[in-house]
Amino acid sequence: MARSLHRLTAVRVARTKAPGMYADGGSLYMRIAPGGSKQWVFRYVRGGRLRDMHIGPCHTFTLAEARGRATEARKLLIDGIDPLTAKRARTAALRAADAKAMTFQQCVDGFIRDNGSSWGNPRHAREWKTSLIKHVYPVLGPLPVAAIDTPLVLRVLKPLWERTPETASRVRGRIENVLGWATVHHYRGGDNPARWNQHLEHALPGVVKGDHLAAVPYTDVPALLARVRQRGGVPAKALEFIILTAARLGEA
Repeated sequence: MARSLHRLTAVRVARTKAPGMYADGGSLYMRIAPGGSKQWVFRYVRGGRLRDMHIGPCHTFTLAEARGRATEARKLLIDGIDPLTAKRARTAALRAADAKAMTFQQCVDGFIRDNGSSWGNPRHAREWKTSLIKHVYPVLGPLPVAAIDTPLVLRVLKPLWERTPETASRVRGRIENVLGWATVHHYRGGDNPARWNQHLEHALPGVVKGDHLAAVPYTDVPALLARVRQRGGVPAKALEFIILTAARLGEA
């Protein structure tokens, strides 16, 4: 009488090359693909359907290890549990755990990777990340993005808001963007703790923008230019350049 279990041997597993399904017994099979790759498969019937659960490649799992996995699967079937469904649930749980471990800094890199190509100005792209490295990373950088809440965001923003509120406002918006990206990718859930409307606006004062300086009437420009030319030095030359070319201050 043929054995119902342990039909294969380690030597046969290593030497067999022909494509096909080779039964070891107990629903465990070695599957050889036409290309020559070898996989361990647990084949069973559930709800009237034939199902295959991949255990792993033969070069990674030994025959003894594959038999151990098959034994675990048979025990689940005895308990009324679909082993393939249980395997998928374990995989999903592990992926969720990895997602929760995603740090804020890693999410910044992901956001820039997905959106940086739309930023036409390389200087803006550099300044975008540099501001986070300087102002945000010391507090939020290494933290799991799923753990970031409103008090942590305020720890970053409040000191900066008191010194340079306009910079703090830009940084807040960037934190909001990164946390929004993380939510879309299921690295965190819930409301965005860096949101301004109906949220941080109650904890931080609004940014007061200064008034623009009055412009010189165009009819007075020739007289102004004559006065500028009477002065020496680089600042006067730069101002003359700005008047003649309408260049921005930073460009000049």
